[in-house]
Amino acid sequence: MSNGYSTTATGNKSLEELSLLDLFRIPPGRLSDVEVRPEVEPKELASLKKAISQRPAPIPWLEAERQVSDVLQETLNTSLLQVVCSAWKTYKALMDDAERSRKSPDSSIMFPMKEHEIQSSLHPYIEVYFGPKKFSEIHFTVTLSTHLRGVLPGLRGGSIVSLSLGDCQWTGDIKLADWSLVHRPLAKLIFPGRIELKRGIPLSTGN
Repeated sequence: MSNGYSTTATGNKSLEELSLLDLFRIPPGRLSDVEVRPEVEPKELASLKKAISQRPAPIPWLEAERQVSDVLQETLNTSLLQVVCSAWKTYKALMDDAERSRKSPDSSIMFPMKEHEIQSSLHPYIEVYFGPKKFSEIHFTVTLSTHLRGVLPGLRGGSIVSLSLGDCQWTGDIKLADWSLVHRPLAKLIFPGRIELKRGIPLSTGN
């Protein structure tokens, strides 16, 4: 730990390949980190646990928790870059240059962005069925705060086709109702130099 944050390991994945699941690293089979597990169990889980225990052929709660955790992890298989770029669509100056690049598809425009922070929120939910009958829905809130410095996207044809990040810091939480299940403290992501994207990211507001 230094300067108030840690470095997040991204393995061999590039920025283009990195997902929210890679960032949050939820322990397999668990709905929360042990260190932030709520003292009082959320009522959504308590009612589900009770209902499962009263079934004619109940399954162990640990198995049910594993299944819910697996589905939650699948919902986090969302591109970090797509989340960031969705927020950038509200940046008028960037969108104006994206439109200019669309009118001149054979040339590239480099757009230096000011240091800024992006607040992102996702609301995945899991439907629970007993046989054909729906029992309940479990709603989660995923929040992500990303602080960016030295960002230089390359625009061509109305899309981001290259990108460099001088510095990227993030922190995030996963909550069930008002209970924090997963917390990731401030961490720094390090990516090497400029990245030529394999798939351009369109910046039209309809995408």
